[in-house]
Amino acid sequence: MENTNDLIKSLITKLDSMEYSMKREFAGVNKRLDGIEHELRKLNTVTKYQETYDNIPA
Repeated sequence: MENTNDLIKSLITKLDSMEYSMKREFAGVNKRLDGIEHELRKLNTVTKYQETYDNIPA
C-alpha cells in the first residue's frame, strides 16, 4: 500500500511539472498568435480604406 501511495505522489508531481511546462510553452504560442491577429487587423483597416479611396471619382 505504501508503494502505491509513493507511485501516486510521483505521478502527481510529474503531472504538475507537465502542466507548468505546457502553460509556459503555450504562453509563447498565444503571444505569437496575438501578434498575428494585430497585424491582420492593421491589414483589414488598410484594405477597408483602400476600397473607400478607390471609389472616389477622379
